[in-house]
Amino acid sequence: MTAAKIFSTRGYHRTSLDLVAKQLNITKPTLYYYFKNKEALLAACMQHGLEMVDNGAAYAAQEKDNCSAIVKLTTYLESYARFVLTDFGRCAILISDAELSEASKKKIRSIRARIDSQIQSITREGIADGTIASSNPKFTASALAGALNSIAHWSHTPSSSHDRFIAEFIGLLIEGVAPRT
Repeated sequence: MTAAKIFSTRGYHRTSLDLVAKQLNITKPTLYYYFKNKEALLAACMQHGLEMVDNGAAYAAQEKDNCSAIVKLTTYLESYARFVLTDFGRCAILISDAELSEASKKKIRSIRARIDSQIQSITREGIADGTIASSNPKFTASALAGALNSIAHWSHTPSSSHDRFIAEFIGLLIEGVAPRT
């Protein structure tokens, strides 16, 4: 978590393993025991963060199996927003995967594609059950993920206010995809 926070606040190029080791109160060789280099540490932070949203949001949506797609989408987006407000979430969103090796980049992009696919799937379900007005699941998924990812760039919401912030933010997004009456 410490490394993810440092990467997300300082950026990849201004983060050194010396700084991470110092913040963790360990030696730099200890870091090298677990990670072969700074890129491997960044990849681990990004992968962990994206897996948090992939697993957590998918689980949240599955819990709502007997509900309409708009309820599943709301639950999924709330879980996604919680992820974005974590250090791992900010790291996975704010740091470009261009800093990663091809193998790490492939893993990260695969997880991002699963997340996009999950949003598209729920959107398709909502179009079919009439709870989502969109006619284009891919466009809707991109717009929703983009809006949620933007939180990492501008939100400095204290953790004590996360629930209220998330409810209001997700409410705005859901109003945008709900059918007009």
